Amino acid sequence: MAVSTKNRRKLLINNRRFVWYIRDDADSAYFVLHVVSEDKNFIVAYHLHQPESTRYLIILGKEFPGLSDAGGNWIRVSCPQWETNSIITPASVRCLIEWCFLDNKELIRVNWLGQPIARPKKLLETNTV
Repeated sequence: MAVSTKNRRKLLINNRRFVWYIRDDADSAYFVLHVVSEDKNFIVAYHLHQPESTRYLIILGKEFPGLSDAGGNWIRVSCPQWETNSIITPASVRCLIEWCFLDNKELIRVNWLGQPIARPKKLLETNTV
C-alpha cells in the first residue's frame, strides 16, 4: 500500500518519491517533520527547535544507509539542523534526505534525550575488520 499524499508535500529525488509533512507532537512541545518514501521503507522523524547539543533524527523505517538494524526499534542518531529560522522548506527536506543517503556520514546513536549511547559490544565486533 502506498503512502497517503493528502495534504502532504511531495519530493522527487533521484527518481524516487518522498512525502513530507509537519505535525504537532502530542507528547512534547515540538512540531515534528515526518519524511516517508513512497514504498514506506524509508521513514524518519525530526523534532523542530531541538538544541544543537542534543539534536537527533529518529529512524523508523527499515531502510537507512549505515544502519543494518534499522526497522526494528526506533533508532536515534545525531544530525545537523534542518530548519532555518524555525522554517522547513522543500530545500531543507531535500538536504535531510540527501544527508540520510550519504555513504560517509558519521552515525552517533543517542538516547531519547539526545545523549550519546554506547553501541552494544556485539555490533562493535561485527563491524570491525
